[in-house]
Amino acid sequence: MSGTVLGPSNIVIVPPAGGTPPTISTYAVGTSTDPSAVAVSATTASTVDGSYSLVLPVGTYDIVFSYTGLADVTVTPVTVTVGATTTVNATL
Repeated sequence: MSGTVLGPSNIVIVPPAGGTPPTISTYAVGTSTDPSAVAVSATTASTVDGSYSLVLPVGTYDIVFSYTGLADVTVTPVTVTVGATTTVNATL
């Protein structure tokens, strides 16, 4: 799964002068389509340009995008399939 996380007005979140790039966490929580699999949880952070990448097994997930000081955005359901890159973009 990959995508872009933007701030208000659809712009990349720019760190304050002299600060470090913002960390935006992307959480995936769901159950793989394999009935013997356990629930999957993963976290990653966006890069300076707002892009992110997350490797998940086939399944259906709830994706939560968050950044300190902004309201969380949840995208659900997100389906990950074999051999395809699932793109999920969000604006906080």
